[in-house]
Amino acid sequence: MIRSYRELLAIPGARLFSATAFIGRFPIAMLGLGTVLLTAAAGSYERAGATAAAVMLGYAVAAPAAGRLTDRYGHTRVLLGSAALHGVALAALIILVTARAPLGLVLPVAGATGASRPPTGTLVRSRWVALLGDARRNPRGVALTTALSYEAVLDEVVFIAGPVVVTGLAVVVHPAAGLICCLLMTCGGAVALALQRETDPGPRRGRTVTDASPAARTALASPGVVVISVIAIYLGLVIGAFDVIVVARAQTLGSASLAGPALACLGIASMISGMWYGARTWRASPETLWTRCLAAQFVGALPLLLANRLWSLVLTVFIAGLAIAPLGISGVLLLERLLPSTQLNEAMSVESTAMALGIAGGGWLTGTLVDAVGPYRVLGLPAAAAFAALATAVTCARWIETSVPNAQRVEEHA
Repeated sequence: MIRSYRELLAIPGARLFSATAFIGRFPIAMLGLGTVLLTAAAGSYERAGATAAAVMLGYAVAAPAAGRLTDRYGHTRVLLGSAALHGVALAALIILVTARAPLGLVLPVAGATGASRPPTGTLVRSRWVALLGDARRNPRGVALTTALSYEAVLDEVVFIAGPVVVTGLAVVVHPAAGLICCLLMTCGGAVALALQRETDPGPRRGRTVTDASPAARTALASPGVVVISVIAIYLGLVIGAFDVIVVARAQTLGSASLAGPALACLGIASMISGMWYGARTWRASPETLWTRCLAAQFVGALPLLLANRLWSLVLTVFIAGLAIAPLGISGVLLLERLLPSTQLNEAMSVESTAMALGIAGGGWLTGTLVDAVGPYRVLGLPAAAAFAALATAVTCARWIETSVPNAQRVEEHA
């Protein structure tokens, strides 16, 4: 298994662009929490929640547009432009929140901060797609699955370590220290990635053989992308529900302090399964693998219904986490099959936005239900959302199948 990843990182330029992208996207799990910590220290939790929500909403609205701009103009221009805008917006947000400026002034700046966040996580995956698809740069034929698995593992590291880092900085150093670290890492990583032009796929324009209309140049014109995005909302709901349920359930079991370690098991399990998934050679089609992973997510969420002790809560969370990374990897592989490179950044941005909306909605819905009926009665919510995702995939399988021929493109490089 280790050999596959060694061969991956031995490809010229791969190790450097992956490392800088990791630095650039490390603050993904820090930005929202850092905003809450600073705003709460300078004002109230109500203002903190509203400000953090504005940051997330700004990102959700702008991410698909950023992906489409990248497809049109290339990585370098988008990364440098978004890094400059994000640096100014986040610095302004820190100043306004610290000065306890009116909420009507803070919220637009918070929205601009989220909207301008560089799409580093999406762009590193599109670089792998271009790099591994080039036989000259990838003479050993390292599979794209291996690269996506590697990045999925790094994502789990981000979401496990990020909250710890930002909380420590805000509590030990200064309430604004966490967000200042976010600014430096996000902008520094984005600029460092932008300067590596030898691995930049560059702006690419293309058209389909069968449909060259303007609508066909939009990723959402593909029925398969629409299905994947809807399912991403359900999958985000699963993750958002887990976050709230584990905390609430740990409290009722008298071990609130262990909620964090229990949730860390979700990321650890995802890391393990992602490494295993990427080291294997799969013969099944991306559609089949994706559907199987959806089924695994549903089956893995069912044991949570039996979590009536702390040890069983930790175990069931670990089991549920095993499907997360393979599901994300197979989803990107399916998008790569459905679409040409000219639409891939946009499609991945749309999927990540749908996932983020699902996580936010899942957290809100679960919190509301926990307050209304208690944590034990909502243990089945993640399984219900996972079943809805699987049912949607099976029901709409023909939409995905009919989208596959549309990926046969004649690409015209500018």
